[in-house]
Amino acid sequence: DLSAADTRRIPVATRMQDVRFRQMVYPGDTLQMEVTLDERLADAFFMTAKGTRNGKQVVRLQFACTLTSDTTEEPS
Repeated sequence: DLSAADTRRIPVATRMQDVRFRQMVYPGDTLQMEVTLDERLADAFFMTAKGTRNGKQVVRLQFACTLTSDTTEEPS
């Protein structure tokens, strides 16, 4: 479970592996992603995703994300 502090942090993708496309995906295509959390180690999240277009699977991959603080500053 994420803590309240975690929900104020930004997820950043740090790695993608085993990316497999079954069909071409073109600019303008709409993909629906189903993501499964496989493991969490501290601020690192390891996940598996399946992407579909019009109900047919077109991509699958494993990826990792980490949580980071928002370091952007508002202009003065």
